[in-house]
Amino acid sequence: MSGCEEGFRKDCKGGKAEIDMTDDAVLLGNAVVRSMNTAIVATALDGTVSLWNRGAQLTLGYPEKEMMGRPIQSLFDPGYGAKVAEVLEKIQQAGSAPTLVANMRTRHGETARVSVTASPLLDGHGNTTGVSFIIRDLSSAIEERILSERYRRFIDIVNQLPYYLILLTPDYRIVFANRAFIEQFGAPGNKRCYEHLFGSSRPCENCESFQVLKTNEPHVWDWPAPNGRFYAVYDFPFIDEDGTSLIMESGIDITEQKLADEALRKAGAYNRSLIEASLDPMVTIGPDGKITDANTATAKVTGVSQKDLIGTDFSDYFTDPDRARIGYETVFREGLVRDYELEIRRTDGHITPVLYNASVYRDDSGNIIGVFAAARDITARKLFENELKEQREREMERLLELEKFQRLTVGRELKMVELKKEIAALKKEIEALQGKRR
Repeated sequence: MSGCEEGFRKDCKGGKAEIDMTDDAVLLGNAVVRSMNTAIVATALDGTVSLWNRGAQLTLGYPEKEMMGRPIQSLFDPGYGAKVAEVLEKIQQAGSAPTLVANMRTRHGETARVSVTASPLLDGHGNTTGVSFIIRDLSSAIEERILSERYRRFIDIVNQLPYYLILLTPDYRIVFANRAFIEQFGAPGNKRCYEHLFGSSRPCENCESFQVLKTNEPHVWDWPAPNGRFYAVYDFPFIDEDGTSLIMESGIDITEQKLADEALRKAGAYNRSLIEASLDPMVTIGPDGKITDANTATAKVTGVSQKDLIGTDFSDYFTDPDRARIGYETVFREGLVRDYELEIRRTDGHITPVLYNASVYRDDSGNIIGVFAAARDITARKLFENELKEQREREMERLLELEKFQRLTVGRELKMVELKKEIAALKKEIEALQGKRR
């Protein structure tokens, strides 16, 4: 007996009302009674229905508007008419009647086995003005109808899902399929999954659905379906109400995602092939200065494998680590650097002069996630510059020697001029002396 029923019974001790309710209390009481799931019916002394609550509608199926003014006797199977009349009479005469177990007809034509407990309805003076009936469904038809309705609603929800949902038996039969599955693959009937989907006579070798029966754990895998689509399949172990082990499987169409991933993979592979084909060392650097990726050329110039390069400090591979650190920090701060000169020290001590060009790269949201840096080997240029420098030095030395020689030559010429002048002067003196002698 529910709390509301218990309270109702306490108000009718010995067939007499124990409280004198106000109009507001009556209205409140009626509202509570009408909303209860327990079937409660109030009638006049002749059995004419004056109140039909929600519980009565759930139990027998009749809405209130169909029952108001209708004799309650009409709801019982014909063989119970006299017993119902006897209950009404005893309520009027004695104020109580024994519980009646009877068959009532539902609105849907079903027979409900019920127990009917009758009590008098009293006015403020203790006079019996009507009869209340509490009706309990002994056949559990209401529970079955509620469960049936819930199941129907559940199926409606399952059929609205945008992804397929099926139940598989251990012998590969599809015992349930929602609308999405039927629309995509057709109704399975009583066929096994491999028969229905592939027209095969034996289970598919690449099927992973039935692993859950062995592991009793959920399993996720990708399935290339016969309709040319790709599905992310989620399999769960499922126990039916009779204890049978089943597989509940849902499949979400991921074809567009799969195609996008494949296009991205191909683009990544193509970009990777270009990077690997490059003769220039290329690396990506994280915000912490660690190398996150490197190509083959970087491994060659440093003497460290690509695998071992990843996670190490970028600046550790240069003759001037501080300058290297300043370089990538500048990129994170300003966005790029151009022709940044560094020297890479290989593990065997060989030095390779390079010019780095680097810029930041971002994620889809525009956040900086790293630096991409490419180095151009300028060894040949350095050799040319050194040779040019040496050539200039040699030319300068030769020029200095020429200047020195020129100075010597000019000095000699000046001396010859002076000597000639002296010879000419001496010659004149000799001629002068000879003239005097004549």
